[in-house]
Amino acid sequence: MKMIEMRVGAIGIEKDSGASVVVLRDLDNRRALPIWVGLPEAKAIGFAIRNVKSPRPSTHDLLLDTIKQTGHKVKEIKITDIESDTFIAEIVLTTGEEGSDEEPAIVLDARPSDGIAIAMLCRVPLFVAPHILAEASISANPEADEAEAKNFKDFIDTVKASDFTLAGRSDQPGESPEQ
Repeated sequence: MKMIEMRVGAIGIEKDSGASVVVLRDLDNRRALPIWVGLPEAKAIGFAIRNVKSPRPSTHDLLLDTIKQTGHKVKEIKITDIESDTFIAEIVLTTGEEGSDEEPAIVLDARPSDGIAIAMLCRVPLFVAPHILAEASISANPEADEAEAKNFKDFIDTVKASDFTLAGRSDQPGESPEQ
């Protein structure tokens, strides 16, 4: 399955509930995926993005140190599924060289918030399964989507069959098509 690469677009607090939310955006900035997370996880993601180091290792630092001590590297983070409004994520580890296509050595089940924090700390890609975007994402740019839909509708309303030709065919009056 082809996964869609995402990036952290924003971290914030939802006004009504006070819940922390991380908004992932696709690289084309067309889709946004809000993921509600705990306040400590939102802070960890924010610190990782800004490269803020705590005086003592955080839980994510401890996990990364453990991964490194076992001879592994974080290859990528994948958000693979959604079950009953709960996102399922994986931390994919490898023993291969950076950028290699080696099969993953270990795949760890993770909360998306932890996976996102690890991705930001390691500067590795973050991927989301397409069916999750279809089910749970919103348009990141509704005005552009409306303009694109209007342009397509205008095209459909004005297109004629004669606007298209087939390569190798000459259907001009008085000529016969090539055989």
